[in-house]
Amino acid sequence: MKIKMLLILFSMSTITCHAGVIDGTGECNLNNGILAKITSTQDSDGNTRFKLAIDNAVINMFPDGPTHGFPAPPDIVLNKCIDGALVYVINYGPPYQVGFLVTGSHNTKGTQTIYFSEKELPTLLYRGKNDIKLIIPNSGNEVPNKFIVYHSNIISGQDEQSGGSDALPDQKSYTITKITP
Repeated sequence: MKIKMLLILFSMSTITCHAGVIDGTGECNLNNGILAKITSTQDSDGNTRFKLAIDNAVINMFPDGPTHGFPAPPDIVLNKCIDGALVYVINYGPPYQVGFLVTGSHNTKGTQTIYFSEKELPTLLYRGKNDIKLIIPNSGNEVPNKFIVYHSNIISGQDEQSGGSDALPDQKSYTITKITP
């Protein structure tokens, strides 16, 4: 009886220990049918490299990250396919979390990507006909506003921009997706 109880307690503790682990790989069918796939590998020095394949074109997931990969496997905070958008966030040292969001473009067979580095996780995605907006609560006083808004417009070729806002963007002409961990 004692052995059975110990085995049950051991198996419960094992499940509890692994319950919060998020895998560093995965795939997501974006809202325009494009497949986005994440891979992570370790090189001979133990550095972790993350790659994102979009329709078999492979790119570095974190273009502003270390050129030789991350020296220790970072904590993966969010790896989720939400309503045809892939959100991926890592934490490899306080205070900032580094991440990206990739989604299919409504007007082209391409993709739109927003890279970010903030203290909080994104909470909302606004998808319009020509643009996307990623909303992140501003808890770190990065700007003197309530929200940090990342904006990308695929039609104008405008690069991603970020700024502060005390109100959420107008909902007219957007599909809004809530992002939850």
